[in-house]
Amino acid sequence: IGGFEEFVKKLKYGNYIDHLQTLLSGVFYRYGDLVFQSRIPKVLGMFILGYLLGKDDRYKQLIANTKLLWSVAIGGLLPGLPCNYLLARYMEDGKYYNLGIEGWYQTVLYAFGVAPLALAYVALFFLFARSAAGKKCVAILQPVGKMAFTNYILHSFIGGFIFYGFGLGLVREAGPVYCTILAFLVFTGQIIFSKLWLRYFKYGPVEWLWRSGTYGKWQQQVRS
Repeated sequence: IGGFEEFVKKLKYGNYIDHLQTLLSGVFYRYGDLVFQSRIPKVLGMFILGYLLGKDDRYKQLIANTKLLWSVAIGGLLPGLPCNYLLARYMEDGKYYNLGIEGWYQTVLYAFGVAPLALAYVALFFLFARSAAGKKCVAILQPVGKMAFTNYILHSFIGGFIFYGFGLGLVREAGPVYCTILAFLVFTGQIIFSKLWLRYFKYGPVEWLWRSGTYGKWQQQVRS
């Protein structure tokens, strides 16, 4: 690629074919970097944790424990916020794409920042969900949650069009404040889209394809 700045330049000015070539040329580096970051055992651990929480509805017992939720929230925020701040600064400097001793620094920040902060957000959400306003918020978010796979793919397309060269090419043109506002606008649009879609269909389009492939036959999609 020719360094981090060259990589950013290709993101900003390259067409779709340029992006595809860049992704293909970096595929071995990317997966090598993921192995170096110990990403495989991290993600596997999260899958196992999710399975254990969902098995026999154990999560219902956990979210009913107010003291436990506050402990998880505080215990996750204390290391999560500073570690994610340092990780963001590390990535902003372009060091994210380097290996060596810096890779270990990245791994430590990721391990003590990402998962603990995610758990803290989940705990705070369930604490908030108990209030009257929280229950209304959960009802609003239910449709977009039922179409999580579709919305994940959709916001990737939207982000690619906004920031990459084959679209508007706004990478590095907007700071954190504008990107945060944009994220809220996109997510609000996805909530509206999901609610309208599920009014007529049982599953999101990607969920429908995935479910049909899983069961080996086309699933009934249109609501009767």
